[in-house]
Amino acid sequence: MADEAINSEKRYEVVTDKEGREYRRTIAHLPNYYRTDANDKFLSSTLDPLVQKGNLKRIDGYIGRLDAYTRDISDVYLQATTQKRTQYQLEPTVTISDIDTASTTPEDKIKFTATYDDFINQLRYFNAPIDNHDRLTKEKIYSWNPYVDLDKLINYREYYWLPNGPSAIAIKTIATGSTTEISVKNLTADGSTVSAYVFSTQEAKSNPSITLYRGNTYKFKVDALGHPFYLMTEPVSSGLASDGSTSILYNTGVTNNGADKGTVTFTVPTTAPDSLFYQCGNHSAMHGVVKIKTVTATTLINVAEDIIGAINYTTSSGVALSNGMKIKFEANVVNSTLHKDKSFYIEGVGSKITLTDIDNLITPESYATETTILYDSVGFDSRPYAKAFYRPDKHDYITIKRDSVDQNAWSRYNRWFHKAVIEATATANGSAVSLLEDDRAKRPIIEFDPNLKLYNYGHIAKKSVALVDDVTTDVFSSMVKQTGYYVDGVEVTDGMRVLFTADTDKLV
Repeated sequence: MADEAINSEKRYEVVTDKEGREYRRTIAHLPNYYRTDANDKFLSSTLDPLVQKGNLKRIDGYIGRLDAYTRDISDVYLQATTQKRTQYQLEPTVTISDIDTASTTPEDKIKFTATYDDFINQLRYFNAPIDNHDRLTKEKIYSWNPYVDLDKLINYREYYWLPNGPSAIAIKTIATGSTTEISVKNLTADGSTVSAYVFSTQEAKSNPSITLYRGNTYKFKVDALGHPFYLMTEPVSSGLASDGSTSILYNTGVTNNGADKGTVTFTVPTTAPDSLFYQCGNHSAMHGVVKIKTVTATTLINVAEDIIGAINYTTSSGVALSNGMKIKFEANVVNSTLHKDKSFYIEGVGSKITLTDIDNLITPESYATETTILYDSVGFDSRPYAKAFYRPDKHDYITIKRDSVDQNAWSRYNRWFHKAVIEATATANGSAVSLLEDDRAKRPIIEFDPNLKLYNYGHIAKKSVALVDDVTTDVFSSMVKQTGYYVDGVEVTDGMRVLFTADTDKLV
């Protein structure tokens, strides 16, 4: 009970309870007349709690899950007061939201959320370095895209060094069923006026005529925004005949006709007419002729326009060309003497296919191992003289792709081939796969992209030579109209390339 009014002078400002705790009383600041029981009750429940001496203890520490990856052994965590609080502590999360979403519901703005532990575990699963969490969550990111083959750098254990390369896959016959993927882009004449389509298989030509064969599939990968690529029976940009009502679009066997950013697929039916047209839907001048032919016994492969420059190519027998694969064209299947009865390495699959003549990959003498292969055991027309004696046995982990036009020493020595290519070759040829552990790469391979400009080096290679004559000083008088001529004991024959270094005529 509060003090009586007559004893109001005893209403002390600070009193002590039985347990020795001090309690401040605001009523002590009122005149004696107002120190009544009613006022005491009112002030003890309103102002008194606000003026009490603080009894809080400052504790520094963390709150949250103790098993978080960010925890250090020296960190101080505050203990929860109950078991449930311990089990349901605050836990860091990673959340990705999209503020530009059209929905007004907050939940729809959240595209991804996960606990921090799950986030780190996912990174650990993909073998990401998780020792530095500051680096993982930085907003500034640096990318690294050097002019090297990243697959050889990362998945080097899938590559094998084969001095002679994989066996050649022979292309002996012409048949239907092949698939060709070709890049199609628009060409601007002056930087603003659109003038033509350009195909990756005929880059030097604008709106070229293309030849397709019935039974084959052609995928036109179009990258020409604003210039829809249509296949039509007549070259009219509106897609309508002269009567204004009849559609002239050709859709039989065609998928995604009219795409300007995507793939137009055309499986040529047997009923296709002998000629069609490709036509831009917005520009009448952007069109070309599509010749449709039937594969016969006399049909020849136009390597320059059917394979070289394509993004991907699958033969009629179902062999999908891959980088490093070796193919050989039989004499009766191609229309070019450059490719008849010759073997080539495939490169550039996925962007622009190239063919590298294996006869041009003469191993540099100073890098190679001299072998005991006799020159007479291999015909000159299938293997150059220099190549018969020098073999690239030593693994080279810094190299350049084989299809470099300068035919530098690194490109000519490069003999790395992917395991999948070796296996696919064996399957195509019906032979057993032979993979030796000694031939397998032991460390990352740094293979630079082709056609990089090398210091103090030419850009375009000359064709390889068979013989070098450093004695003859007057070639024309010594060789012309002669019945025979020998260089280092080797008789010069038709088709040989001979380098004369001692001739006094600087034009020779």
